[in-house]
Amino acid sequence: AAHRDLHSFPPRRSSDLVTALGPAAQTTRNGLFAPYPNPAVSSVRLSYALSGRSRISLEVYDLRGRRVRTLRSGTSAPGNHLVIFDGRDQQGKRLARGVYLVRLQVRGEFGAEEFTRKIAWAR
Repeated sequence: AAHRDLHSFPPRRSSDLVTALGPAAQTTRNGLFAPYPNPAVSSVRLSYALSGRSRISLEVYDLRGRRVRTLRSGTSAPGNHLVIFDGRDQQGKRLARGVYLVRLQVRGEFGAEEFTRKIAWAR
């Protein structure tokens, strides 16, 4: 149910990379939810939750461990967050078909956590 709640609100602006803050629900845990849709063709929704104000990085890697895109980096407020990833690398080129890893690193008041999810890019 929590996963659906994250997808129930619209982004606040439209662009290739969109971030929106969801309703101010009490989030007690940090987490990176399953990418949707997966496999992805043109874009994928990446949702995550933060229990408190945290320093975060949200990055996409290929299976060789090379970072292909940094989606977010910096301090984020607590709550539910949504990023729409357009399937392009840091230079703006479309990703090749294949499997990629999305990594969320969270550094907050109570330590550091890391979450990883797979995306199958099927363009």
